[in-house]
Amino acid sequence: MKGYGAEAIFDVDMLNSGKKKSADSGEPPSSVHAYGRAAAVCLSRTTNRSGEPAVAVEFALARASSGYSWADKAVFQWTRNEIAEATAFFWIAWERLEWTHGRGGALKQLVLEKQGHRVLSTLRCGPQHWRVPLAPADQYSFRNFLISELLSQQPGLPVEFHLRSLRMLAEQLSSQSDA
Repeated sequence: MKGYGAEAIFDVDMLNSGKKKSADSGEPPSSVHAYGRAAAVCLSRTTNRSGEPAVAVEFALARASSGYSWADKAVFQWTRNEIAEATAFFWIAWERLEWTHGRGGALKQLVLEKQGHRVLSTLRCGPQHWRVPLAPADQYSFRNFLISELLSQQPGLPVEFHLRSLRMLAEQLSSQSDA
């Protein structure tokens, strides 16, 4: 599986300078969205029950009239390590990566699966499921959002360290999926 060098995806000098912030608010975006015909997905900054930084992965079904039913959304939460795995997935985009949370009948499964140049994101909660295809532009936004989140969680580490660490993780996960 061939990856891309950091220089092809990120402007390391720009990230180190702090210019990664959005032009509107002076802060990195607090969420990013992707919209499909049947559902939408949103990544947003949050904290887990222990107060540690996390990313909420929220899915909402499309309404018959227009828009999405965010009031009835389904939520999956990535921990710090899972944020790194998801970032590595969007960087290398190997065939499939999945996470399962919960116990018994309350299991939730989030799957990212490469399908040509798109990635299909699927959340399963019991018999219900939400699917949103992610075009390359969506993958770019998600990858950069996740990189920004990783950088904010460990601000003292140089960007180059984060990128090198992500490359190593992507290679490790890639070799696991090839086995």
